[in-house]
Amino acid sequence: MTSPDKTTPSDKLPPSNGAKSSTKSIDDMESTPGFVANDFWLESNEPTCKICFGGESDDPWMSPCRCSGSIKWVHAACLRKWLSMAPYNQREACSTCKYNYRKHWRLKALSNWTMPTLNLQFWDVVEICLDAYSTLKMFRGIWHMLQGKKSIVAQMCYFFFWRTFIFTERRILYYKSIACSMVTSFLELDVENAK
Repeated sequence: MTSPDKTTPSDKLPPSNGAKSSTKSIDDMESTPGFVANDFWLESNEPTCKICFGGESDDPWMSPCRCSGSIKWVHAACLRKWLSMAPYNQREACSTCKYNYRKHWRLKALSNWTMPTLNLQFWDVVEICLDAYSTLKMFRGIWHMLQGKKSIVAQMCYFFFWRTFIFTERRILYYKSIACSMVTSFLELDVENAK
């Protein structure tokens, strides 16, 4: 039985042409060297997951974006795994149709809480400390400028240096991914079907 939010694609497809269903998981697909979607995947009338290319499984089907046709459906577990592994800027929207996923956070059961996996190297910690110091120095400089202890020109020069070399888009995405990793240790992301 599927929840009202989950849709079963077999209701909207013509009867199967007798092709055998593939139930490979995303882990199986990752370990298959040189996998290429062949004619079987394209000619089958059964729904296929656009992430693992698998067919029917016990996992509910979802349509989290506005893609149509053969790339409309995904397994809920495949989407959760993709969203946990994808680069941060690809976690927000479908890479094909650019539809922003409808997501909400839900508190995990206390027994499912984990320690965040940050995988920080020594140089990452040094960069974080330097970024924090530079940001603190910039805000302190603004405070001194407002008190008249520092010139506006000197503070503007430091701000442009800070924005160009320290607070870059790449660093912003890096800190967002660290924050997301920390939050997912006790919250889980739930994606809804597209309207």
